[in-house]
Amino acid sequence: MALGIALLCLAGVSAGQAVLFYASGDPEHNTTPPTGALQDSGWQWLGTWGTFLGTPVHPKFFLTADHVGGRIGDPFRFRGQTFITRSSVRVPNSDLRLWEICGVFDDFAPLHTNRNLAGRTLVWFGRGTERGTAVTLTNQETTELRGWRWGPDTRRTRWGENRVEESVESEKVGHLLRATFDADGGPNECHLSAGDSGGPAFVLEDGRWELAGIHYAVDGPYSYTAAGPGFRASLFNHQGFYRQENSEWVPTTDLEAPEPGSFFTTEVAAYAGWILDSLAGPIPPDDAPFLQRAGAVHGPFADVPEAVINWDNRTISLELPLEPVFFRLRGCQPLRMTGARIEHELLVFDYE
Repeated sequence: MALGIALLCLAGVSAGQAVLFYASGDPEHNTTPPTGALQDSGWQWLGTWGTFLGTPVHPKFFLTADHVGGRIGDPFRFRGQTFITRSSVRVPNSDLRLWEICGVFDDFAPLHTNRNLAGRTLVWFGRGTERGTAVTLTNQETTELRGWRWGPDTRRTRWGENRVEESVESEKVGHLLRATFDADGGPNECHLSAGDSGGPAFVLEDGRWELAGIHYAVDGPYSYTAAGPGFRASLFNHQGFYRQENSEWVPTTDLEAPEPGSFFTTEVAAYAGWILDSLAGPIPPDDAPFLQRAGAVHGPFADVPEAVINWDNRTISLELPLEPVFFRLRGCQPLRMTGARIEHELLVFDYE
C-alpha cells in the first residue's frame, strides 16, 4: 500500500515523553519493565539519545530515527554508561540512522528480518506524552468520547502493545508498519505521540525478541472545523473530524464506519540486509582516526570519506590534493600526525 496522506512526525512538536494508552490515563501505567510473558521484550536494550530513545544493534552502533537529529560528539546513554558518538550514516531510503560510538556496548538487540508482520502484536516503547483531556464529538443530543489530547510532558519511558495492520510505503521515508488505536487491544493497547520518535518496537520470533520497528509518525493533527484551529490527539474514531493533509483540512465525515487513528514505525526488516552488511566488517578500534580537511586553517573542517586508514600501520592515504588544503584528525582519543609524504601519487600521513 502506498502512503499518500500527511503525517505528524513525532519529533516535530513539543517534546513529550511516553506512549499513550486507551485503557488507562494513570501516569504510572507501564513505566517499569514488562514481566511475565513480556519479560525481556526490549526494555533491556533501551538507550537515551537526547530526549529520545535509541537501540544498540551492534557492539559499536545504535539505531534511531533520522529525523530526531543529533551531532557527532553527542552522548548516548545506555545501562548507566555514557558513550560519545563518533560517526553516523543514514540508512538509504528510510528514516533510520546508525550512530557509531566510542567504546563498546555489552549487549545489543537482534534485528527482525521477516517482513510478514501483518496481524502480529508488537511491544512498543517510547517517551511520548501522557494521556491528556478527553476529545468528544456531539451528534444531535449525544456526546461521544473519541480519544484524548496529548497531555503533560513528563519524559518517562513506557511500553505498550498493539497489532500491526499492514505494511505501507512512503515516497519520503520508505517502508513503514501501520498500527491503529482501535479500542480493541486490551489493557496495554497504546498509541504514539510527540517524543516517541526513535523508540523501538519488538516482536517475539521463535522464542527470541527482535527489533522490528523504529517509530516515525502518527495521523493528525485534527480539527472540529474546516478552518481550524487544529489540535494533536490520539483518536480511536476520527469520523466527523477534519484531518490535516498538505496544509488543508480534509473532512472524514464520509466514512461509513468508525475509523481509528493510525501510527507508523519504520519497518526494520525492510532494511535489515543493508544494516547487517554495513555492520559485518571489522570493528574499528577507538584509536582509529577520522581525517578532516578545510580550505582555511580555522575551518570549517569536514570528514574525508575517501581517505584510506590502515589501523595496523597507523597510516592514512588519499589522492594528492590539487590545491592548498589543511588537514586535522578527530577520534575517540587524542591523536596527532607524526609525518607526511608522497607515495605513488598518494599523500600519506603517519599518526599516533
